[in-house]
Parts: sequence; structure tokens; C-alpha cells
Amino acid sequence: MQYFSCILIQLFLICWSGNRITVAADHITSCLYESNWFSCSERFKKSMLLTMIRMKRPLYLSIGKFSPLTLSTVMVVCRGSFSYFTMFKSIQ
Repeated sequence: MQYFSCILIQLFLICWSGNRITVAADHITSCLYESNWFSCSERFKKSMLLTMIRMKRPLYLSIGKFSPLTLSTVMVVCRGSFSYFTMFKSIQ
């Protein structure tokens, strides 16, 4: 049980960091738009526009192509682990 707790905490910390990156990436577009962009050079405006277009697609860190590193992933792992734990306990 202690091993499971350590692994779960480790997974939570990794997924929490991934979730923070996802939330921060979602915030970039609004921060760019709210900046003082109208007084900047044309080159900067074009770069900003390209960045905003790119940021329409959500940014996720993932476990290979398996699953995104978000807090919902931690919940899925917890539910699955608890289900397996109760199933093995009932077999004994």
C-alpha cells in the first residue's frame, strides 16, 4: 500500500505539472491580445498573429501517444487501481 501511495503521489505531481502547462498555454492567446500590440512594429504584429493562430489548437503534454498529462488522467488511474484492488480483495 505504501508503494502505491508513492507511485500515486509521483503520478499526481507529474500530471499536475502537465495540467499547469496546458492551462498556461490556454492563457497565452488572451494575454497576447490584451497586450499593447497596436503600438508595436508590423513584424511583431505578424508574429503575434501567427502565435495566436497556433495557440487555437490546445497544447498537451502526453505519455507518448497514450494519454495526456492532466489531472483527469490521475483520476482515471485512481479509479482503475481501486477497482483492481477491490476485485483482488474480493477474490481472496
